[in-house]
Amino acid sequence: SSAASDVYKRQRVFDPQFTGNPWPWSRLRIDLPGHGNSPHRQEPDAYSLAAHRNAIRDTLAAVDDDFILVGCSLGGHLAIEVAPELRNLRGLLVHGSPPLGQPLNPNEAFLPSPELAKLFSPIANPDEIAKMFRHLCPNAIGHHHLTADFLRADPGVRESLAAEMATGAPLDEVAILRQLAVPKLVITTADDPFTNNDYILSLDIGLVIVALSEGGHYPSVTCPAEFTAQIQKFAQRVFT
Repeated sequence: SSAASDVYKRQRVFDPQFTGNPWPWSRLRIDLPGHGNSPHRQEPDAYSLAAHRNAIRDTLAAVDDDFILVGCSLGGHLAIEVAPELRNLRGLLVHGSPPLGQPLNPNEAFLPSPELAKLFSPIANPDEIAKMFRHLCPNAIGHHHLTADFLRADPGVRESLAAEMATGAPLDEVAILRQLAVPKLVITTADDPFTNNDYILSLDIGLVIVALSEGGHYPSVTCPAEFTAQIQKFAQRVFT
């Protein structure tokens, strides 16, 4: 029962990639600060972008083998920002994370959506959050788990990130990717209600873009077989 409880407490956006058939490579997932199994914190800056990057960097510092890093949404932005600090990184794959530039350009990178504001509000109405995740998961697969995970996360995370976004705190992800000397794959979906795919296509920074016809904002959950196949294909290219 303890193992089942541990799985439930984790962020489940990559659950389909950690179940089913075995992979030829080891897998590790990281719960971001204030999410999943990570404790809720009270100290100042516990949920800053720097604290998020440090949590990823410190976890992966203990990994001696080469690896690829996969990130979704906020996790994808953080993966980009921490990538230059990861000594064994051999590839980067993100989805739902249009690279932000400086000056900060969210109006270019994201499509206009009233749902976006909910991701940065410490106040979360369960019915409204469930509606948001139904919108983000067009085929309805997995939205219940994602809703529950969102509501279990510390609201202080969203409050802190909103404050940092208002001050332009994210690093220049476009510049980071331009200089990053490992393979960089971006998975887009035609029906992601948040991500501006035309913006991603306009970036001349060495990205390989795989466009899926559907999957919403969370193709790892909504079309897991296709998404998993893309990860494995990317890993095969990187490691052989």
